[in-house]
Amino acid sequence: MGHIDSGKTSLSRALTRITSTAALDKNPQSKERGITLDLGFSAFFTRFPSYRFPDSQIKYLQFTLVDCPGHASLIKTIIGGASIIDMMFLVIDITKGIQTQTSECIVIGINIFTLRMKSLFPFF
Repeated sequence: MGHIDSGKTSLSRALTRITSTAALDKNPQSKERGITLDLGFSAFFTRFPSYRFPDSQIKYLQFTLVDCPGHASLIKTIIGGASIIDMMFLVIDITKGIQTQTSECIVIGINIFTLRMKSLFPFF
């Protein structure tokens, strides 16, 4: 998550090998406008740390990335994307610094995390 043009889609593109049809701004309207308009899904794999779990038959872990829009007018889409994640990367453009949308993403991330923890651990 992060403000518009902070590099979220570029980071997803650099990390992933598997993409969905909507991932990485393949949507024609996204290409035309030059911004992410819808949620994009992509994934990468990493070796399972077998040294920590020697009896496990698992060989790889899959990480699925949800590329959320950064434009403030797409806040409902951003919240929808945040509601299905387990952790978030907050991407900040170093030349622009923290912007209003960056702060909004932090608030959304904290709220989603708190709701998730309360549903898993009622005493949280």
